[in-house]
Amino acid sequence: MIKIRKTVLALASLIGLLVFAVAAIQPASAFFDGKLGNGYQALYLWLVEKDPSDWSVVQGGAKGQLFVLYGSYFWFSARGLEPYTKYTLIYYGDETHNDQWPFATCMKSGATNRYGRVGMQGGYNFYQFIGNDVPEKIWLVLSSDVDCDNHKMTAWHPTEYLFEWDTI
Repeated sequence: MIKIRKTVLALASLIGLLVFAVAAIQPASAFFDGKLGNGYQALYLWLVEKDPSDWSVVQGGAKGQLFVLYGSYFWFSARGLEPYTKYTLIYYGDETHNDQWPFATCMKSGATNRYGRVGMQGGYNFYQFIGNDVPEKIWLVLSSDVDCDNHKMTAWHPTEYLFEWDTI
């Protein structure tokens, strides 16, 4: 049973890596493939560095890729971030507040390596985002700027964050 579980996880990881490789040539936006929630099985979303003065994408800036499989398991990787820094992947909102400061729901945290790269994977219920006609936002923020226990942002340093290219 353990061998089967390890094989399934290894296969899922390989599929995730292949999807990232294929998706890297796609335009930098959200796209759906298959069926998750209202029909989609997989979700792919770019997170990018933006200029907070006009919210334009910083050319050559930091970026990340979020891949969600079957609405509940995700892989995230990013590069171009500050080395040796803790980041948290969040949904900007909580159960009752969408897109309202300072509400945030933490999905996963991780630290960058010496090259400014971070990888995360885990489980999260993305079904709640699909098909509700609300433009959901996913961000990567400094872990020191969010209080995960109280579901709130505690500081604002947008030049250090990655924002969704397109909402879900």
